[in-house]
Amino acid sequence: MGNIVSRTWSRAAIAISLVIAASCCQSSVEAGSPRIRATQAVTFYVNPVSCRDISRINCGDDANDCTSSMTPCLTMAGAYTRAQQDYDFAGHSCTIQLADGRHTSPANIAGSLVGTHLCYWLGNEKDRRAVVVNPPPGVPAFFVQDGAIAVIMHVRCEGERIICFAGRQFSIIDIAWVDFGPLPNGTAISVTNQSRINLGGDIWISGDANAFLTADDLSQITVGTNVPIVITRPVEITYFALSYKKALIELLNGAHFVNPQFVRGQQYIALWDGAIHTGGAVIPGTIAGAASVPGHPGEEGRVWGIDTALQRELAQLQQQHAQLQQQLADLQQENARLNHDLREMLDSVSWRITAPLREVQRWIRSITRSTAAPSAECNLCELRSQSDCCQAHQTLAPRDIVALRHLAVPCIVVRAMDSVGQRPLLSQQREQAMPATINSDDTRARFCSVQVVLRRHL
Repeated sequence: MGNIVSRTWSRAAIAISLVIAASCCQSSVEAGSPRIRATQAVTFYVNPVSCRDISRINCGDDANDCTSSMTPCLTMAGAYTRAQQDYDFAGHSCTIQLADGRHTSPANIAGSLVGTHLCYWLGNEKDRRAVVVNPPPGVPAFFVQDGAIAVIMHVRCEGERIICFAGRQFSIIDIAWVDFGPLPNGTAISVTNQSRINLGGDIWISGDANAFLTADDLSQITVGTNVPIVITRPVEITYFALSYKKALIELLNGAHFVNPQFVRGQQYIALWDGAIHTGGAVIPGTIAGAASVPGHPGEEGRVWGIDTALQRELAQLQQQHAQLQQQLADLQQENARLNHDLREMLDSVSWRITAPLREVQRWIRSITRSTAAPSAECNLCELRSQSDCCQAHQTLAPRDIVALRHLAVPCIVVRAMDSVGQRPLLSQQREQAMPATINSDDTRARFCSVQVVLRRHL
């Protein structure tokens, strides 16, 4: 795998020397003139449109004094050279204002200024993508080194095999409201040799890159409190964070990622005592991070803060589980209520449907459990299991005899006999399946013996 930070810096080494040589321009100090002592804040202007390309009053030329938008410098390096070599800021601020357009000349920020400790590099506050810094391949866009300090805001950086913000040897860089465009085989942020870079405002990632955050050799990258890193589109970032040789990459409280699912690549690598503190956030990536190399003991790094993220996710899952349990309890209660209503409805329907059957059962019970009638005494023969007919006598009221006509039981045959002469009240030919025809008037006219013969139809 190798050390990608070292490889990145080695590729940039030759380009850096060329940048330093190209960034020098004739200044008043070099010509023997004293420094200009500032009496107020000084702003230097940079317009990437060369006067050789177009006839304009405010076209860029590094031979200008660069202190007016009408006489801007052509390159960022030219403006910084004016600030560093021509001015004593006497405690006043230094600002380098970048005009809209594509700036192809990089900025080499080294050493210190006189009378102030840094310059502010400003793009378009309303549209950070209007100012594009796009240096040649292999050259850092902003190279801050040798104790220099820079604040860079409201710009977009893109290019092939470049480092957008490179810090080396005790330098400090603050960036805010920056958009990182496509960086094929390039790196967004890289610091080494005890340098530091701080991220503020909000940061956009809008293109692929080989690495996003890389820190090496006791350097530090800090993502500020509550700073969002917004991934604006699906991107492939081979390594999102790399920390080597006792360097530290830290996300302060509340720093977070927006649309982390858009990132494809490895989350992080921490080796040789390099450390990554996630602050509870989850580093984007589809491949799990690593803090060791199998088979190479003693080369491990450290990653912490992930347990905080896991605890937060666990707490969220527990809360969701409690909510689901409550919803389940509500559904069970509703189900019980619906079952109760259904049972009541079925009972009501069943009661109405079985009403005729219950009426039949009631009449059958009244027949088999009949009481003595004051007007007539009759004999009742029931079918029992051991015989087809028996002569067990029970009293049967005439009203029950009349009720026999309402029973539609096909397995019953009724024969009525006269009590005096044992003559059939119903002729033999009148024997039939229920309902039998029994004349209630005849039974009331005389005492009679009614024989009810029940026959089983097998």
